[in-house]
Amino acid sequence: MKKFLVFVFSFLLLVGFIGTSNATSKPYDIVDISGFLNNTLYFNGSTKVEYDIDFTGEWMYTAIAHESGNINITEESPVGNWSPGNSTFTTDNYLNWGIWNSVNFDQANLYFEDSNGPSNVALDDYDYSNDHVYFRLYFLTADSESLDYLNNPLTLHAGTLIVGFNDNGYPPAGDSDFDDIIIAMRPVPEPATMLLLGSGLIGLGVFGRKKLFKK
Repeated sequence: MKKFLVFVFSFLLLVGFIGTSNATSKPYDIVDISGFLNNTLYFNGSTKVEYDIDFTGEWMYTAIAHESGNINITEESPVGNWSPGNSTFTTDNYLNWGIWNSVNFDQANLYFEDSNGPSNVALDDYDYSNDHVYFRLYFLTADSESLDYLNNPLTLHAGTLIVGFNDNGYPPAGDSDFDDIIIAMRPVPEPATMLLLGSGLIGLGVFGRKKLFKK
């Protein structure tokens, strides 16, 4: 009997350990987006966006956190032609959280939906003057630590846009936590911008070399 109890106790400890390990490898449940970004274990500073953002051109995006509850979905669809079924991220499947996807806002939009409604909230319709309604946005002011709780750990650089979706809207019916699904976004530099940056770096290199030889 004593051996049996020792076996049962050991088995329960093992199950508990495995469960804890799995829990820390997935995006964790959060209370609200501001509390999430104030977690110094992962973030080193952020600022709330208080102006409209021009969502044009190509952007990269990935899911990084959520609140438990209803299933929230992010998907890319052609502008003005939203249809369900092309989900990019869902809160009940973490396999591709932390992997970057791309969307070109000139031809498409990012839509958010919730299993309890609404079903087609477009990010490109974000309007700060309307108090965000379904979204709250932040910019990171410093590089994050490694988001090692994701199945695909990543580090977010300063300037990354953090978008929190609030399924009930806000106000008047919303709970105003904007944490139902949280994604990180960054614009993809245009080739002309990259060329200009490259030319500038080459110029600095040549200038530095000339100064070196003058000595």
